[in-house]
Amino acid sequence: MFYPNDTYFPVGAHVNVTIVVYLKLEPNYGGWKLFAPVGVSGGIDNTTITVELMWEGLWNLTVEVYDTVGNAAKFLALLRVYGGIDMLSVVPNGTVYLNSSTVTFNVSAWDRSGVNISIYVDDTLFLSTSKNLTVSIELSEGKHDIKIVARDPYGSEEEIDILVIVDLTAPEISINGTIGFGVFVILFKDANLKSAVVVVDNKTYYNGANETVKIGPLDEGYHLISAVAFDLAGNKVVRLWLVVVDALQPEIIIRQNKSIIRIEVIEHTVKEIKIYLNSSLLQRTYGNTTIFLPWEGLWNITVVVESPLHRITRSRVLLWDVTPPSIDVNISLKKGRIIIVARAEDNVGISILTLIVNNTKINTTKKIACMELPADIPAKSLNITAEAIDCSGNRQKTNIVWIVDPDNDRLNNKQEEELGTDPLNPDTDHDGIWDSEDPLPTINNFIIVGILLVLSLGGISYKKLKSFIRKLKQQMIQIKRNEAPITEI
Repeated sequence: MFYPNDTYFPVGAHVNVTIVVYLKLEPNYGGWKLFAPVGVSGGIDNTTITVELMWEGLWNLTVEVYDTVGNAAKFLALLRVYGGIDMLSVVPNGTVYLNSSTVTFNVSAWDRSGVNISIYVDDTLFLSTSKNLTVSIELSEGKHDIKIVARDPYGSEEEIDILVIVDLTAPEISINGTIGFGVFVILFKDANLKSAVVVVDNKTYYNGANETVKIGPLDEGYHLISAVAFDLAGNKVVRLWLVVVDALQPEIIIRQNKSIIRIEVIEHTVKEIKIYLNSSLLQRTYGNTTIFLPWEGLWNITVVVESPLHRITRSRVLLWDVTPPSIDVNISLKKGRIIIVARAEDNVGISILTLIVNNTKINTTKKIACMELPADIPAKSLNITAEAIDCSGNRQKTNIVWIVDPDNDRLNNKQEEELGTDPLNPDTDHDGIWDSEDPLPTINNFIIVGILLVLSLGGISYKKLKSFIRKLKQQMIQIKRNEAPITEI
């Protein structure tokens, strides 16, 4: 008998089949013969036969055993050999990511005995063919199981499983952060995220595949942040942000050089700078600037700086004054007193006014300084000095030498005042007689002579004329002093 019989052998290119022959050994045993198709080879000893089948398929083997006297026996074996699929190739395979809804496969299969190819999509038969092919399949977004099976007529089959992920949506990128501290977090959202790149101020900050990237703390100021994300399907997204870090308050510096005002702001994130001059908006700017005061005086300048998180105001009173004060000194005689008045004027204001007469000194913060002296002061002259200092430190000084008898008519100022004569004119009435010698220094003597001549012609005696002149002189002095009204003489 034969063993095995009608047996399945899962082999590749060939199969070794061993046929066991049980013989009753007799002295007249003659031998055996093997009848088989082409492609069978083998060997034999007295009890066993080894047969090598070269390919899969259905084989009929016949063994004949005979003795020396001509007796023979035949044994038939039917063998079905399954050797598998010789070749199955699918491109692409494994896990396939797509950013489109169409997937294309190149499928090739071969077997000696012929082959049939079946394609399943999510366990549903898509097509079946006996030829190699390139096939395109429309898929919805998501995951899909693709199964490609090759079968031969003898039941051998080979299978390739492919996972197709259709991803039509690009990654999402968002940013969160606080501009007061300069810390930002970039979030990458995608189920199939492959890689992420973050660039800060043109320098690569991160390159990896994390879904969360922390940035900072960044320096004060503006920063350009860009983020790029790629998913496994080839989708790409790029985002750009201009972020600001405003942790510090602005610093305002106001410098003055006469009428030139320099305004400097130390701040990296200035939104706007407003400059007010005496409560009126003068200028809007975004950086350091220079302004000019239109004229001398006191100015109130206010600078307002706005940044994303802060609003700072600084005011300063500025003084521009390069013009020194003006000084006027007036000297007068009144009721036996010398009155000296110094007046100072300035467009900004007087800080101090000093009046010095000989060795006497007075200071005041007012615009007027006054000093009174007796008219018969025992001095030939008065050295008068007035000095004014304004609020800017500008100085002005005036010096006057005032003579006690300035007209040298041998009448001091007090006597001049009593007589009503001009202290600066030795001949007040211009009649050619100095005031100290003139009996009527304030009345021209030619006028008196004319009056006397008229009176003498009227028959008035010398004694009466002399009395008349004396009374006239006294009357004129009183009139000069405003001490008596004019009365009939």
